[in-house]
Amino acid sequence: MDFVTHAAVGALVGRSLAGKDSHSRGLVRLGALAALLPDADHVLELVSAEAYVAHHRMLSHSLLFVGALA
Repeated sequence: MDFVTHAAVGALVGRSLAGKDSHSRGLVRLGALAALLPDADHVLELVSAEAYVAHHRMLSHSLLFVGALA
């Protein structure tokens, strides 16, 4: 899944949870940001391509990370 799809799904979940709440914009943004967090390890690409390939989808895509985030 690409970044745009991650963010869109998170924003839709945030919007559906907000309902007609006055804080709906904040929940939409929070949902989009939370959906992007598992791919925060893309910064490893700045270190090296090998580091990215070796460590992408390890910790940040684990159930332990989801539990800690929740």
